[in-house]
Amino acid sequence: MKSCKLGMLMLFSLATFLSCKDTLIEQEVLSTTATRASVTAEASSLPTLVMATYNVRTDVSVDAPDHTWTERKTMIVDLIKTHKFDIFGVQEAKDNQMTDLENLLPDFNTVGVGREANGTGEHTAIFYNKNKFSILSSGNFWLSETPNVAGSKGWDASYPRVCTWAKIRDIASNTSFFYFNTHLDLTTLSKTESVSLLLSKMNEIAGTNPVVLSADFNFSQTTTQYNTLQTSGILKDAYTLNKYPYNPKGHTSNGWDVNKVSSSRIDHIFVSTHFQVDQINIITDLYDNKLPSDHYPVRVRLNPASQPDQPASVTIPYGKTITIKGNNGKFVSSNNGTANMMCDRSTAGSWERFEVINAGTGKVYLKAMDKYASSEFGKKPMICNRTSAGSWESFDWIPNADGTFSLRGSNGRYVSSGNGTSDMTCASVEVRGWEKFTYQ
Repeated sequence: MKSCKLGMLMLFSLATFLSCKDTLIEQEVLSTTATRASVTAEASSLPTLVMATYNVRTDVSVDAPDHTWTERKTMIVDLIKTHKFDIFGVQEAKDNQMTDLENLLPDFNTVGVGREANGTGEHTAIFYNKNKFSILSSGNFWLSETPNVAGSKGWDASYPRVCTWAKIRDIASNTSFFYFNTHLDLTTLSKTESVSLLLSKMNEIAGTNPVVLSADFNFSQTTTQYNTLQTSGILKDAYTLNKYPYNPKGHTSNGWDVNKVSSSRIDHIFVSTHFQVDQINIITDLYDNKLPSDHYPVRVRLNPASQPDQPASVTIPYGKTITIKGNNGKFVSSNNGTANMMCDRSTAGSWERFEVINAGTGKVYLKAMDKYASSEFGKKPMICNRTSAGSWESFDWIPNADGTFSLRGSNGRYVSSGNGTSDMTCASVEVRGWEKFTYQ
């Protein structure tokens, strides 16, 4: 009897060991042929993701009185909610800022530690919507010659720099991908070496799985460090993978200047080939004419690579008079400029006919009854009553993969038909059904 019990105990222990081992293996990077096959299957069923990188500007006394964290934190949270981030990485968030963001975003959980040896200081934390995602595994490493030493400073860097990563599971589809978020130092050597380390660590941790890398890189798209990532064969800048990026200021680091215009982007999101970049926009929202941070966040909407991309080129019907139909099967009406625009007409008359005028660089003006349609900058319902055309009357004409098109206003938002049950607006942050149109 004792021999039998001992045998049963050994079998139970072996089964437990194998089960634990399988669990550990699930969290490790696998590089076998079988793994690559499973990765391909998983990548094809990845969900649509809305992700962002956001340097929220650290909480420092020199920003008083115009840019205090106490005032800015509600702006940042409003921006995150308005633009419907699913997952985002922050930079420069101190412990008190992390606490505030976590309290003000109850639908989000976080992973990550501060950059100092004791886990305090500026975070490059990952926020994720806990109702949609869970964490399978996560960790941190430092951008230095000793990446596993907490608080270690690399090469000639001025400060310790930490990278937070997570293997994130989409609950609905039970698929997963890896996300790395960090903040590089300012010196040339440290940035060059940090890029090499990041590529090495992503290969070690993520293998051939889908991966996203975001950061305040402190280098622009014209630098050697950027080119190393862009030509790595692992990642591409999401900005370059979308044919219709929105970036009205041309840059991502505003220095608290709402009027600054520059061609330098230093905040980037890089993605692996598993993703198709459906949308990317540099969010330049103001709140009472104030900036939430000295950086603009970069937002992407990612589809699985198996989904069709936007057409490479588009024929815009410049100079033609057209009718525009929403996905509800109804025509858009100018309402003769005496009432807000609607998409509710069963037949098309003179009020439903628009002349398409070339506004330059893929933009159009829409003119009906000798008046221009205005986006009202998304602040009010659209109306077609302008006698002259300016920025509020110009729209990006953006083709969709299904043969429809969308209109994007100068505020970076998309025109919505309101499904014909409400006034048309130019306030949608992404393209779904109501933001798709056809024309004849």
